[in-house]
Amino acid sequence: MGCWGITALESDAGLDALELIRKNLPKDGRMKVKELLKIINEDEWNKPPVTEAGESHTGVMMLAELMVKFQDGTIQEMEFIPQKPFEKIVSFTADYASVVWMKSYLFDTLEQAKANAENGIQWNGWFQEEDWSAWQIHMKNLVERLSDILQQNIPEMELIQHAENKMTEQQELMEEGFKMGF
Repeated sequence: MGCWGITALESDAGLDALELIRKNLPKDGRMKVKELLKIINEDEWNKPPVTEAGESHTGVMMLAELMVKFQDGTIQEMEFIPQKPFEKIVSFTADYASVVWMKSYLFDTLEQAKANAENGIQWNGWFQEEDWSAWQIHMKNLVERLSDILQQNIPEMELIQHAENKMTEQQELMEEGFKMGF
């Protein structure tokens, strides 16, 4: 497996999963995490390895990174993807159970990678300690972001911040500021 960075977007495994997702985008522009996980899990090439392997890059990690990019509104920064397939996505929803599964998978993978490193696999196979440390931080951040999604505690959550949602949030902040005398 080849990689040139710590994220799934910087690895062959991650880009293979991204290509699988790109080829299976819904025509109506409404992506669902549950459906994408099913596609990844059923694909012979992209099926996630068992967490006991402590793999550095997986399709699940790629999907989590994609979710974060949609949440942060930075999906357009993925200029290297031909034909900008995600610009037609109008909704990206995550069901609670899928996010719980993804969070557990990433957390367990991270913990196993640490155990591998403690049991003689130096830096869990990373060539440089800095990369090993940065990857662990990245994984922790992904787990935290999935935890943030779960804190909404609703059956299905929208991951795309639409302009009207952003405006409502800005208006709420302004109203709070006025109440506080700012």
